[in-house]
Amino acid sequence: MNDEYPSDEWRPIVDRPVPAPVPRPQRATVPTSTRRRKVLPLGAILGILMALVLAGGGVLNQAADAATNLLGSQTATPTAVTAQTTGSATDQTVAQVAAAANPTVVTVTTIGQAPAQSQTGLPSFGQSQSGTEQPLAKGSGFIWDANGHVITNAHVVAGGDQFTVTFSDGTTVDATLVGKDVFADVAVLQVELKSGGKLPGVATIGDSAGVASGETVIAIGSPYGELTNTVSEGIVGATGRTLPSSAGTYDLTDLIQHDAAIYPGNSGGPLLNLAGQVIGINVATLQDTQTGQASGIGFAISIDSVRDLITGIIQNGSVDRPYLGIQSQVTQSGGQGVVDVDSSGPSANVLKPGDLITAVDGTDIGLDTPFLNQLFTHKPGDTVKLKIERNGKTQTVSVKLASRPADPTA
Repeated sequence: MNDEYPSDEWRPIVDRPVPAPVPRPQRATVPTSTRRRKVLPLGAILGILMALVLAGGGVLNQAADAATNLLGSQTATPTAVTAQTTGSATDQTVAQVAAAANPTVVTVTTIGQAPAQSQTGLPSFGQSQSGTEQPLAKGSGFIWDANGHVITNAHVVAGGDQFTVTFSDGTTVDATLVGKDVFADVAVLQVELKSGGKLPGVATIGDSAGVASGETVIAIGSPYGELTNTVSEGIVGATGRTLPSSAGTYDLTDLIQHDAAIYPGNSGGPLLNLAGQVIGINVATLQDTQTGQASGIGFAISIDSVRDLITGIIQNGSVDRPYLGIQSQVTQSGGQGVVDVDSSGPSANVLKPGDLITAVDGTDIGLDTPFLNQLFTHKPGDTVKLKIERNGKTQTVSVKLASRPADPTA
């Protein structure tokens, strides 16, 4: 089961068809034939939830409703190239930054199985639900290196089995999914260039450690999947923000809060400084649940927090995260209640259904210190001490962590 919070659930605005009526999560369709947590000091804003900035597909006069490493038929075998990084930042105008960076920004289209639709456009309940391949979502991305790796959000590629990447000049090429990490919400695609094809450019990757409040930033992406390579300017409101991810009991941390305009479709696109360097990956906005209006507050994953993770995905196709082998859910207090234990997993004969995990290696877990964030400070093979409550008594047990399966239950 997925880890659950009591209220304030994650609210994606993704470009995916769903059965109607389904009030939550709110998702925008692609045209075809409870969590009680205060993760931000925003007391003046009531009823605001996080909304994924995934693309609305289709044309704009319709409702805005997202692993194998195949190199494709390139003309030469690419050499190992790391992302470009510049040492010093020289401020440019927004127009100069946009002109240089736009060729490196792409639109990502995710294609996959969708339920068969009735003539009304609604799912044909009680009839055959055989799926058909169709666009599920559109998002943004940027070219990471000269080998044709493209970075986007994991939620952009969710549910897809085919992918295309469209460059700023309108050229569209196929791409394969190298790997993704749903916790960090990062995915890596590999473009498949045709014979003689060339990349239009490679993004310059900067450092996010020095980003400061009040600094001018630039977002480039594809609002609604149609307004490709749209440029917007804003300032950094704060750094080090925290928001819940779509993966359950895990928080996205070290986010850059900014007010450069981003819309459904900007997910995965770059946030740049005035030196033209990528300092973040746009991932989310806040949305007022009372009015449905965007708040004007956006968030980007800081590039420093995922640089090594991206390198690991490119090299290995995945991220090696630790695994306890339990099904669990968050309690009102923020402790992690064990629901089931994998009989062949690392916690077999150690943890039991009904146990309440309250600390990992001496660090208490709670609504502000989520379970997986604490667990993921360790590596597979590490032995961790878990403080648990069992039958009204507190005790400490040790578990040697295993490597996390691709689709674990806990």
